[in-house]
Amino acid sequence: MPRRLSVFLLMIAAMVSALNLVCQAQPQAALTHHVREVTANGQAPLIGHLSSTQSMRLVLVLPHRNEAELDQFLREI
Repeated sequence: MPRRLSVFLLMIAAMVSALNLVCQAQPQAALTHHVREVTANGQAPLIGHLSSTQSMRLVLVLPHRNEAELDQFLREI
């Protein structure tokens, strides 16, 4: 039993290492091209906190990874 456990743990370690290499090999797109320089570099002054009675609208835009499937999904709904 200990040998099987060792082999299993070795396989897990190899898979994690391989996944880490794949993730590092993929180019990372900088998503800060729309952010002002003072905000990106941390020099923007703190204006204050938002009141708990106020709301803030936040829009997140993510890149399409599979546009054909997205189009199909939107047609279905």
